[in-house]
Amino acid sequence: MRIGKEETTPDPDAYRAVLSEATAETRVQGSRFLAFVFPSAAEKEAAGRVESLRRSHHDATHVCFAWRIGHGAGQKRRASDAGEPSGTAGAPILAARDRAGVSDALVAVVRWFGGTKLGTGGLARAYGECARLAIEWARIGERVLRERVRVLFPYAHAGRVLRIAEKHRALAEDSVYAEEVSIRFAVPASRLAAFQEEIVEATGGDAAFDP
Repeated sequence: MRIGKEETTPDPDAYRAVLSEATAETRVQGSRFLAFVFPSAAEKEAAGRVESLRRSHHDATHVCFAWRIGHGAGQKRRASDAGEPSGTAGAPILAARDRAGVSDALVAVVRWFGGTKLGTGGLARAYGECARLAIEWARIGERVLRERVRVLFPYAHAGRVLRIAEKHRALAEDSVYAEEVSIRFAVPASRLAAFQEEIVEATGGDAAFDP
């Protein structure tokens, strides 16, 4: 008999996300680097955070950043060197985020020049290290990519529909019970098609969907 840890299949809808803000500071040959990590679930939100940092640290030499939002094929990412030599700031910040394996996060590093040029290698190391330290201080948690769909069906099918929802880990967010039941579910994205197919079958085609 083979004894060992049971292998589990990774959840295709689950991903690690930043849940709390964090900061870290380093100094390299007189230059000061101050990193910020923010939970960000939308590009507009992340861009607003960057603009706020520029205003509040108007005396800084550079405000460089990288963000990654979402999971899977729909994820969005952006990095900016903000005037530093190409590839010396945005890319190392993004790499630090990638190594941590987190999404829904904006990582920005504010730099005050200290009078000594660090060279491209020195800059990349300084930005990457400061970003890494800030990410380590942030709280990380699991999120699940979900699609929302409203299901309408006769009351007699309520038990069957709720059992299917539980099977597929669909969360009921809003429910109205009358002659006809209306429930809005948040369904793990990869399970949506199977969830809908099983409901159609269980209700004999009496269910309708409003995405």
